[in-house]
Amino acid sequence: MSRMVIAICCFSLVPLAVVGCNGPKDSSPDQNAKIVGRWETTETDPAKRTIWEFTKDGKVKASSVGTEGQLGTFKVLNSDTMEIAWDDEKVTFKISVTKDELERRAVSINLGDGNRPAEGPTTKMKRANP
Repeated sequence: MSRMVIAICCFSLVPLAVVGCNGPKDSSPDQNAKIVGRWETTETDPAKRTIWEFTKDGKVKASSVGTEGQLGTFKVLNSDTMEIAWDDEKVTFKISVTKDELERRAVSINLGDGNRPAEGPTTKMKRANP
C-alpha cells in the first residue's frame, strides 16, 4: 500500500516539473542589467541628441535638449528584443547591445488596438557620462 502511495505521488509531480521547465521565459535581471545606465544618440547635431536612461527597477526616461522627457517602463525580452511601454503606447525594438554601444530599431507598435508592424530607422547610441 505504501509503495502505491509513493508511486502515485511521484507520477503526479512529473507534470508539474515538466510545466515548470517548459514555461514561458521572462525577462531576467541579467538581460535588463546589460542595458541599465545612460545612453546618448550619436547624432552629429547636438540639438537632435537624446539621452535614454534605463534604471535597475525597469524604468526608462527619454529626453532631448530643452524637454522634460518621456517616462515609461522597459523590459528586455531576450538577447535581441526590448519592449518599452509609454503612457499610451507600447513599442517593441530589435536591439544589439555591447558594453559601450546600443543599436535599436522599432519593429512593432501597439497604441491600444493591437500590435502593428513598424519599420523604424536604426538608432545608434553610446554610453553617456552619468
